[in-house]
Amino acid sequence: MNSLLLLTERNKQFPLRRHVSPPRFQRVEFYQNQVALQHKVARHRDVLSDYYSQFKRAKEKTRATKNRVDLLGSVRNDIEAYRNKSYSNEQTLNKENDKLKRKKFKLKLIIFNCYHVLLIILEHIF
Repeated sequence: MNSLLLLTERNKQFPLRRHVSPPRFQRVEFYQNQVALQHKVARHRDVLSDYYSQFKRAKEKTRATKNRVDLLGSVRNDIEAYRNKSYSNEQTLNKENDKLKRKKFKLKLIIFNCYHVLLIILEHIF
């Protein structure tokens, strides 16, 4: 209880002050710090936007290069496939031509034999 009375007496000795503002030089320094911080933040924001735009340009450039390489590669592959296909088509046509020649020769032999048999039959009849 004694300590509570002592505290109340001391509180009465010091008058209540509402808001104690810092001295003028401290306020100026505070505002200068705020301005410096705002300037620093703005500068970092500008640097970040520059980096971001450079990143977008580099990303777009690599995408365009990749698309170009893919396109050239696919064109080269198409040309190679066409060359191989035409070569294989040529081979296939040659094989088919050889088969047709052999069949034609066999048909000529069959027809020749048929005429020969027909002649023999006709000789016996007449």
